Parts: sequence; structure tokens; C-alpha cells
Amino acid sequence: MVLPVKPPSPQPSPAGRERGQVARRGIDFCLATVIPAPAYA
Repeated sequence: MVLPVKPPSPQPSPAGRERGQVARRGIDFCLATVIPAPAYA
């Protein structure tokens, strides 16, 4: 699932920055989970 990327707001709120970091961490987690899977299959 790919979420649409929104352009950064001129003054991102702390909540917005935190959401962005969580989203990036989620993407990193998904990549780390999905990509090595064939090695363990």
C-alpha cells in the first residue's frame, strides 16, 4: 500500500513532523520485514 506523498507545509507542526517520522519508520520496518523474507523462506 502506497500512501500519497503530500508536499511539506511551510511550517510543519510538531505533530506533523512526528507523523512523518512514524511513517518513515513504518516504511523502513516494512522494507526490513518484506525484503529479507525470501532469505528465511
